[in-house]
Amino acid sequence: MNFFLILSSFSTIFFIFANAASFSYPIESRNKLKTVSQPFDDFYDDYYLLKVDVGTPAQSFRLSLDTASSFLWVLDINCVSKDCHGTSDYDKKSTYNFSDSSTFVKGAGTFVAQFDGQPISGYLGKESVSFGGLTLKNQDFGSAQVLPQLYVDLPIDGVIGFGLPAMAVNGTRTPLDGLLPMLDQQMFSVWMDRKVDTSRGGPGGLVTFGAMDTVNCFADVNWVPLTVKSYWGFDLDGFKVASYERKNKEKVISDTGSGWIGAPPAVISAIVKATGAKYAWNWEI
Repeated sequence: MNFFLILSSFSTIFFIFANAASFSYPIESRNKLKTVSQPFDDFYDDYYLLKVDVGTPAQSFRLSLDTASSFLWVLDINCVSKDCHGTSDYDKKSTYNFSDSSTFVKGAGTFVAQFDGQPISGYLGKESVSFGGLTLKNQDFGSAQVLPQLYVDLPIDGVIGFGLPAMAVNGTRTPLDGLLPMLDQQMFSVWMDRKVDTSRGGPGGLVTFGAMDTVNCFADVNWVPLTVKSYWGFDLDGFKVASYERKNKEKVISDTGSGWIGAPPAVISAIVKATGAKYAWNWEI
């Protein structure tokens, strides 16, 4: 299987492409392939979330679409971490209850997964997962019962990982494994819009499954082969910001789970100096 990242010349837009020719599926299903789009909810221009339904009847969640992981997890109703159900009606979180779903199938035990270097744990299962008019049947997922304060503080109910198979958790079937064979073209594109006041969440972009987003993206694209096989990673030849220029070839990743651009401290320091920007070193922003 070959994977490529497509970069657009239009700011805040990038495309991700996967050639899934090695996927096999019944001939009769090929007439049912789809191209669909689904809007993001944007919080603070930092968290871009998708509405995802899990189970039957549907239990709805706001999940972070994350290309730096390959696992789907949601908060469990029996989560024991502090504040994992939210601290008020305003930030109340949705939680999953397997006993309320007729399509839940018990998975292969428990899981411990690393997200941003911090562990999340719970039990594995299989469920019906729907978003954008698409349904992944018997999709592997995790129902998280213990998670770090980092994720409790975020305005999310979990993560849907659109990373590569190399990052699968405990040999589980990744969301892309189930998604790509259903699409007209084995690709998805991501447009992250920029808003001014999105602290409580609002429309902020679009995910297009099965095609390029020709409405929000220019036709001029640059195909970049992946060089970091576990991630959507590629080689950066260099960049320039104001008077600062860096020509070193370095490996970078495209991570939809973050609305930020990150770099080593020495590079950030040089950019801050060149631009006169204000930088909070204790918060790293």
